[in-house]
Amino acid sequence: MKKNIGILCFAFLIVSCKDKSALSHSKETFEQNITSDCAEFCPYAKLEIVLFDNKNQVSDSINTKIFEHFKEILSFEDAPHTVTDYNELLKSFLESYQKLQKEFPDESIGWEMDGTSEISFQNEKIINIKTEYYLYTGGAHGNSGVHSFFFDSKTGKNISKEKMFTDLNEFSRFAEKKFREKFNIKPESNINSTGFMFEDDVFHLPETILFTKKGILLLYNNYEIASYSDGQQELFIPFKEIKSLFITDFKIL
Repeated sequence: MKKNIGILCFAFLIVSCKDKSALSHSKETFEQNITSDCAEFCPYAKLEIVLFDNKNQVSDSINTKIFEHFKEILSFEDAPHTVTDYNELLKSFLESYQKLQKEFPDESIGWEMDGTSEISFQNEKIINIKTEYYLYTGGAHGNSGVHSFFFDSKTGKNISKEKMFTDLNEFSRFAEKKFREKFNIKPESNINSTGFMFEDDVFHLPETILFTKKGILLLYNNYEIASYSDGQQELFIPFKEIKSLFITDFKIL
């Protein structure tokens, strides 16, 4: 009996140590709006953000990178924003609206901003953060986009997509083959023969590459290879089909 208790205590200590060192996170919502001096369409801004809780270099690095990303999206002035948190960022966004309204009272229309960040994939090697946003500041339609960030789980440093594969060019060739199969583009035909708009009529990987539990999602945002009306274009590739193309340090199978 004493032996069993000792084993259980030892196991508890191991779990406790793991919990302390784990990179914990939470989802926080930031929201602001203007209800005065507006008629039907009142401006608002809302962000739902994954924040890593541990006060260390890894958490700070990831949180800062994602914050800077949204700050860039919401920057409307020539000078860079001096805001340091999400509440200040949303306040600055709405103040830009109010400034425009004073200059052009007859042309102003309610602005909108919805943004999110979430963990698309995580293991002991990497953390993949997905961000998504919709932004409207006037015109026929708003702007939207999905972006992907890879981080080293041990250091918090941003990892480029070039470092995620043993041979990015080889992966691109494989992805083109799968892309042609999905969208019924014959091997001998130009990649734009069915209406896509790849630059110089040459296939390329999207800016947004996301890891999921089952595979890789290649996501082309609006205007990247197709018109706005055609929307985003996606290609999913299971991990089992490309496991040999992962760089060893970040291999996930």
